[in-house]
Amino acid sequence: MYRFLTQNAVALVFLLLVAAFAAASLYGSSLLPAARYEPLGSAAFPKALGVITLFLVALQAISLIRNHASTESSTEPETASLYISWKKYRKPLLMLGAMVLYLAAMSYSGVDFRISTSVFLSLVMCLLARPDSPKKVILIAVASIVLAVVLHLVFKHLFYIDI
Repeated sequence: MYRFLTQNAVALVFLLLVAAFAAASLYGSSLLPAARYEPLGSAAFPKALGVITLFLVALQAISLIRNHASTESSTEPETASLYISWKKYRKPLLMLGAMVLYLAAMSYSGVDFRISTSVFLSLVMCLLARPDSPKKVILIAVASIVLAVVLHLVFKHLFYIDI
């Protein structure tokens, strides 16, 4: 049990945080007033998000337990290493940085939604896909622009939110 906790400490803490946010979403949605004219009401989306998130947390916890059980049954000796390889955290940290910059651009400056979203999507897609030719970079840029324009149209004409 101790080895399971030490090997999966970060994953367990993350799962607990996500479960706490999902529980807070469920609690907050239960405090919203009932809708008068809509069958779903304003609490439907936060409730659905909370339930889906708790379900995914449970699936991930089951996966961690199954992976631990399968590694316990193997007879290979395990070498404990205190060395942390930061290389595997490079992409998530770059994604987090890109997200923070995108949200800052959306919040604090007068940058248009379509421009900031196109730049953000292009950077993130290039980071994830690692295109090897200029043709792929251009394709990613065009796809990002199209997606940003479509999102803007959906928000403006379907949700009546001018972003």
